[in-house]
Amino acid sequence: MRSPCVAVAVIVLCQLLTSQDDKTVLNEGRVIGSTVNDQGEPIAKARLCTSVVLSNSSSTNCGPESDEHGQFDIRVPLETNRIYGQKPEGGYWHDANVHDINGPEAGIRIKLSRENPVAHVIVKLGKIPAHLSFNISDRNTGKAVELATVRWIVIDDMLTSPSETSKKEISVPPDKDLLIIVQAPGYKRWFYTDPSSPSEPTLRLHSGEERTLDAELDAN
Repeated sequence: MRSPCVAVAVIVLCQLLTSQDDKTVLNEGRVIGSTVNDQGEPIAKARLCTSVVLSNSSSTNCGPESDEHGQFDIRVPLETNRIYGQKPEGGYWHDANVHDINGPEAGIRIKLSRENPVAHVIVKLGKIPAHLSFNISDRNTGKAVELATVRWIVIDDMLTSPSETSKKEISVPPDKDLLIIVQAPGYKRWFYTDPSSPSEPTLRLHSGEERTLDAELDAN
């Protein structure tokens, strides 16, 4: 037979655990929704970032992803009041200027409370990106340069590609003035210029547009 002391200890422990669970639940809310582009098409595996933005401070947490259908159901602190999404590898970058002028933690405003702990949102990641393909070669020999890397920079707001890439096909932000840079070991950097206007060093593509660039590199 279980002694009275053991029984009391078990009851007290259960009460403590239940109290902690209740406290956790009371301090958490849920954000349910979907990640889509501006055409309403679902974006799978988009990274979600939630923020607590106050008048004198802000903090952002990124990590959860939408599923293969662009759906998500995530738990967040009740203080959370913003959410945005991004998928750089798919050509969708978070641009603070698109969402709010108050800063990079802006995003979509949400409001959670103990009385209403669930928010339903549609997180738009932006326009369908444009796509660039590259033919990169040695100007003197005409042979392909295999070790070349590509980087882009948005001139207006200095949004930049996440990193240099050796891929010869990349996604870029649409309707932005882009500086395109190609470089490779043993070669001078190559900058895109408009063939019809050599003094124009930027490229602007429309949403969904595809373009192929020929980059001829000069040896050092």
